[in-house]
Amino acid sequence: MTLGLHSDPLIRELLRASLSLRRDLVASGDDEEWAQEYESRTFPRQLAVAELGKLEHANLLLARFDLQDYHAMLVYFAMRFWVDQHNEQVNEVGGARFVGPFSVGLIEFRDVIERVLWDEDFLEPANHLNIPEVKNAMGYGAAAWSIANKLAVHPEELELLERPQDCHWEDEVLHYVPGDRFPADCRASDSATQCGPDCYWALKRK
Repeated sequence: MTLGLHSDPLIRELLRASLSLRRDLVASGDDEEWAQEYESRTFPRQLAVAELGKLEHANLLLARFDLQDYHAMLVYFAMRFWVDQHNEQVNEVGGARFVGPFSVGLIEFRDVIERVLWDEDFLEPANHLNIPEVKNAMGYGAAAWSIANKLAVHPEELELLERPQDCHWEDEVLHYVPGDRFPADCRASDSATQCGPDCYWALKRK
């Protein structure tokens, strides 16, 4: 699970918008889903505000960071909340919205989150992780078990682990067509130049 210098600039922009909105809402107390998503997992509000801010800053750096399960949980729920809000507004106005410089229609949350998080062990229920044979066979980590059993987070579980430069790789870049759903279906595009990394900067080239 990584954060930071993502090869897909639109995903990086979606992360920025998601983390910023969720941090502001949690800090203000105006977040109806908070108790279900975080407090139910014993993640204190003020700590979440600080950690969301840390993740937001890390996403802007020219580096890559491996995310542990507690941070992955913050990213998952922040992005899911933001995408739900975005899609609701797109449906209301009947058109795309701008996310930074990108004009984006409906967003497929599953397609996007799978490019950010390698797994979602933190969503597993306690009755599943508390079976030793299942936990060991599936390779679930201690943090996923702690989250499922609503244990308090430890400081070492909130460390951002910077990945060495020689361990970077290129992420898959999802197809983007201005004003279309994301990711767009490349086969439905009239122009091959709309598919792949070059299309991201089409708005700036015009």
